[in-house]
Amino acid sequence: MKDDIIQEWLMSLSSEQSGYKGYYTIRKKTILDVMGIGVEQKEYWMNLGRLAELKQMNSLSIDLLKKQQKQTARKRDNQK
Repeated sequence: MKDDIIQEWLMSLSSEQSGYKGYYTIRKKTILDVMGIGVEQKEYWMNLGRLAELKQMNSLSIDLLKKQQKQTARKRDNQK
């Protein structure tokens, strides 16, 4: 896949209409609940990895959105 397609998709996750925020909240809570009831070591590490991946996707989405906003602001400033 092309980088720009992936970046577009990641930025779209921050959109209010995407539903990702609700998914993120529910998924994070579910993972933490499973870990809280006590699981075997292998399952614990798998869930920890899922949680880390979820957080990383969220961070990438936010970072790309901020980067795009900065670029848009610079273009606007240069046109003045």
